[in-house]
Amino acid sequence: MGMENGKELIDLKAEDWQRRMRGQRRSLGSASASGAPSMANSQLKIHFRVRSPHLHSWERIHVVGSLPALGSWNVIHSFPLQLAEQRHSDNTQLWTGDLLVCSSVKEVRFRYLVVHDLDPCEDVPTKLLIVQKWESQLQSRVCLPHIERRSEASRAQVEDVFGAYDGKRNQISDGWILHDEEQVVHLRIYGEAMKFYKNRYREQSHRLKIVPFDMYTYSDIFSRKNLWRNCSVSAESKDSVDESERADPVLPDVPSFSNTELSVLTRVDPIYGDQYQNGSIFRTNIDYLVFRTRTVSIQHLAFRIEMYTDETRFAMAYALPATLPDTYGKTILPLISTTHQPIGQIEINYMIAKRLKNTPLHFDLVDKSWGKYWRKRKNILEIGHRGMGKSYTGSTIARENTIHSLNAAANRGCDYVEFDVQSTKDAQVIIYHDFHLLVHVAGRSGKESTSHPSKEERYYKIAVKDLTMAQLNLLHFEHVEMAHEPNGATGISVTPSEAELLLTEHHPFPTLAQALQTVDQNVGFNIEIKYPMYMKVVSQHASERRIVFSCFDPDICVLISQKQHYYPVLFLVVGATTRYMPFQDQEPLKLADRYGLVKFVWGDDLDQKEVQQNFKKNINVDALIYDRIGMEEKRDNIFVVEKQSKEALFSASSPAPAVTPKGARRRMSAEVTIFSNRD
Repeated sequence: MGMENGKELIDLKAEDWQRRMRGQRRSLGSASASGAPSMANSQLKIHFRVRSPHLHSWERIHVVGSLPALGSWNVIHSFPLQLAEQRHSDNTQLWTGDLLVCSSVKEVRFRYLVVHDLDPCEDVPTKLLIVQKWESQLQSRVCLPHIERRSEASRAQVEDVFGAYDGKRNQISDGWILHDEEQVVHLRIYGEAMKFYKNRYREQSHRLKIVPFDMYTYSDIFSRKNLWRNCSVSAESKDSVDESERADPVLPDVPSFSNTELSVLTRVDPIYGDQYQNGSIFRTNIDYLVFRTRTVSIQHLAFRIEMYTDETRFAMAYALPATLPDTYGKTILPLISTTHQPIGQIEINYMIAKRLKNTPLHFDLVDKSWGKYWRKRKNILEIGHRGMGKSYTGSTIARENTIHSLNAAANRGCDYVEFDVQSTKDAQVIIYHDFHLLVHVAGRSGKESTSHPSKEERYYKIAVKDLTMAQLNLLHFEHVEMAHEPNGATGISVTPSEAELLLTEHHPFPTLAQALQTVDQNVGFNIEIKYPMYMKVVSQHASERRIVFSCFDPDICVLISQKQHYYPVLFLVVGATTRYMPFQDQEPLKLADRYGLVKFVWGDDLDQKEVQQNFKKNINVDALIYDRIGMEEKRDNIFVVEKQSKEALFSASSPAPAVTPKGARRRMSAEVTIFSNRD
């Protein structure tokens, strides 16, 4: 929608919204969260009405959408609704608001989200909007103001349910990191995390709770008791309450940290949620607890670890900012009893997620999100492993992970290609599978030798990250398996022949940017990622290409998911095989089915046709990743086939414009917009 369609009139009763938007010129809509002025003839009113589960007192619901008054899909400028009803019978709330739009507006798209504010604790109070939950379906909600108008307002009788629409299952996702100041702290407690000095403590059952607080000295401008600082001690506890109103009367209106949520990974439903007042049970070598807190002032954030037996708190430990010095690591803290005696220690593993530097704006817009979307198809996807397959430790028609290999797989009808990425010493993101290379050590010219040098003498093992891009293109390399094979590696050399080097597409270390720009756009990329920094290259060059990130490290998967919402993330696990030590735990497949997750399968066994057919016909998976794709039988890229079928359908069914009723044409236009070239 452009400025030529009219100018919006701002008449907002939500104070924060007025403050945020003051001084900005807006177009196509004015809004009111608690009523609107009488409607002018050139305007239409859209009524938002959504029912949600009961929210915390500091949380609220906003609307983000396609109009500037709704933030133009930027959640930071989203429009706040007002709480209209508390319904105790089902523990829900009703949030409402009105939006005035110009009569020329034909369509409004929008999503609901749950937000709250955090303050970086600087001298001047500054509120930063944090997204707690949001509706993450691929397609947003849609309103056609003229069609849905009844009486004075569109959608006047419509009551939405947060997260549910379009006849599909609820799709609600956690928010991602929006601000440079914003960080997410994960504290993990598992295994033999606790050690006690006395037997009576070892024999007790223990419950754990973690409470955040900050170490900032507040000025007198803060006067109100912070509603986030709820008492951390159970009402039934025999211990005293240490967070009474008198404890710290100088607190900010808005804190620098969120409530600490808990996920117990060893439970059937490991979803993050509020902690119990007396903590959650922890059983040594059984339970795995993950605590999560958002902060916009990491340098002031501290935690109190509380330990309970039933309702009685018997010990505490403190994790101060100095005890969490890095973005990843572990810390050991002393446990102090309520009589101030050391009784043991607790080991905590921690990870801190930060925002990507210089994140492009479109990464934060929510007009579309592929992060939780996957279209179920009758035919599963087929993915070219390293393009046409392994060439350094196997046999195939093209050097693995080169532009030539990726395009060869594309020409043979693969739907995606899978490859690994590494980072060079000069921060170039390249496509290469292994962390190390063998560099050929040249002997001194003219030196006489009575014996042949060993492999250890002829080759030196070096990490890819310790080489610059220029060095990778200059030196002679062999695959690391050369050092282990009796007669050398079974495949070809890493360094191409002089004839191959004349063609850029045969170079063994292409950059990720080159691949994004030169491989057929209809082919998706499954990028096995080692470090989240690679996402910057993807955001700059991916365009409309289908992208899936994957990793064997669950921490990397968590980091990628929290730094962006745009692309899906696959967690890789090892399955059963006859070639290697058997992996007995089949639980990952069952868990994926239980939570409706997408399942990709890769393995050397998939080079057998009968194994492929078994997965296609008998096992409910979404994609297969294997070598030498399309060599045994011709196949076509499924996305190209679907696109051609869709175009043929519309071409065959489109009526002549002269005989199409005006209303029907409008409705068809609205329906066509729900299709996506990225399905």
